[in-house]
Amino acid sequence: MRKPALAALLFALPLLAYSQGLSPVFPPSPRMAALGGPHAASAHGVDAIFENPAGFAVDGRIINVSSIVPQVTGPVFDIANLLMGGGDLEAGIPSILDSAGRLYVQLDMAGPLSFSYVGSGLGFGLYNRTLATINASSLLNASLTLQEDLLLAGGYAHRFLIAETHIIDIGIMPKGFMRSLVSIDGTIEDLLDLMDIVSDPATLMSDYDFTVVSGIGFDAGARWSPTPSFALGLVVRDAYSPAIVSAYPSMEAFLDGSSSPDREYKLIPADLSVGVAYNAPFAAFRRLGIDLSVYLDYRDILDLLSPVPRNPILNVGLGTELILLDIMSFRAGINDALLAAGFGLDLSFFTLSLAMYGSELGMEPGKRPAYNVVVALDFRY
Repeated sequence: MRKPALAALLFALPLLAYSQGLSPVFPPSPRMAALGGPHAASAHGVDAIFENPAGFAVDGRIINVSSIVPQVTGPVFDIANLLMGGGDLEAGIPSILDSAGRLYVQLDMAGPLSFSYVGSGLGFGLYNRTLATINASSLLNASLTLQEDLLLAGGYAHRFLIAETHIIDIGIMPKGFMRSLVSIDGTIEDLLDLMDIVSDPATLMSDYDFTVVSGIGFDAGARWSPTPSFALGLVVRDAYSPAIVSAYPSMEAFLDGSSSPDREYKLIPADLSVGVAYNAPFAAFRRLGIDLSVYLDYRDILDLLSPVPRNPILNVGLGTELILLDIMSFRAGINDALLAAGFGLDLSFFTLSLAMYGSELGMEPGKRPAYNVVVALDFRY
């Protein structure tokens, strides 16, 4: 009995050398956002890169040449009403704080680097993402993070036919990623004036902490389809994704090599998720050019074992998609116990998508909700 326990401990020692807490590289997607997040049993073209690599085995071939995906998070409509009403943003700061006096605002842009391919069991993607985030616990205690992500991922999925009716797809996807961050602390009033900070490159490069993150990892998943209308998916996103975090006193110190970095080893926490997908098999729907799909997932199962887990209801994802004539898509879902909705327009040479959804920053439903608006223009063939 002691030998298996000792072997397990020796295997776990390398993992214990890494500290947790690094967020994954995951560009925003209006389709997935409107459907309540990624779904383990979904197999929808290039989205399989972020949902389940087993989806690479599904018939069809899609190439995404480029994408432009802006997203805004926070009190979007309050800020818009304030600016459209001719008000001063700095003077109106108290009106955009939440009930606890906090503020969370994020400007997010994925692309234009967004080249991806899925077909014949193969999947490949190269993405960039740019973020600016203000996170304030009070008027006098706030931080601004400027972040740039780069992700390269590619994998393979194989299809097994069992008794000519059951289909099992198994996929694996290695990946590499890089991230650079500039961190700035101050008051909310100071940090809301982003133009002064961004328009002064010299100050940005010399006066603020700069961090570089580089890492590798892989996703693995399986998808079982006993009938054409039903699928069960299991995926481990970032099954093992270690990274080196190098902290420099400034970007200038990083570029000229004048300072040795403080290095830390981290892991992106593994996300074990399971889900089901159901595609309505009604013949009348087909004749009318209607396609209806429903998805239900439980995500991040391993979080239940953490010392301080999130409320389990926050890990449930639900989504439904109605496609008319392969052109117009209407989507709705639930993510983090908050509603999501959106639509898509497929014009063959490009697609236009829009979503509005909620995300929970706290550990309990309704503790600190944030609202998001995301738009995407994808050039796919």
